[in-house]
Amino acid sequence: QFDRFHNRLAVFHFGGHSDQEGLMLTDAKINGQSLAIYLGKEPNLKLVFLNGCTNIGHVEILLQGGVPLIIATKKSIADHRAIKLSSRFYQALQKGRSIRDAFEIAIDSLDKGRNIDGCIVEYRNLAIGAEEEVLEWGLYCRQEASGGLDWKISDWLKTNKSKAVNRPIFTSAYPSSPEQIIGRNRAL
Repeated sequence: QFDRFHNRLAVFHFGGHSDQEGLMLTDAKINGQSLAIYLGKEPNLKLVFLNGCTNIGHVEILLQGGVPLIIATKKSIADHRAIKLSSRFYQALQKGRSIRDAFEIAIDSLDKGRNIDGCIVEYRNLAIGAEEEVLEWGLYCRQEASGGLDWKISDWLKTNKSKAVNRPIFTSAYPSSPEQIIGRNRAL
């Protein structure tokens, strides 16, 4: 799939089981180094969204591999929160919001009124509040890529008009309802 969509990949989303060492695929476990090799070669990639449990261990490897922005988790996440956060994030992106704004809106949809400044973390500058205040997700960036926080889908569409599509292309079956997603609390 990376070869098929080379130069067209702006956002890479992983939703599924994960841990500090790897992301669980259908028939394999991939580590951050292997993922960084593929994603670091994507010249138009703006964001990697890792929506699984405790995958913060992949952040530094992906940043070093050339990925500009990463959303990752600091602890285990509940399926309903993961679904709500990613749905809200992509709705905001679709409505013309920047990555930074979409992330803030998505976090706010989970925890109304919470100050999320501590969730935006710059590379090697972990500005996280007290341990009990840490949310599951964080937005991480390479310092030189901090301008990417203001990137919008409309920016990509302007430079890729001949390749533009009206909706995202899913490379695997996309569940139509939360009940179709197998989570860590459900039997396989």
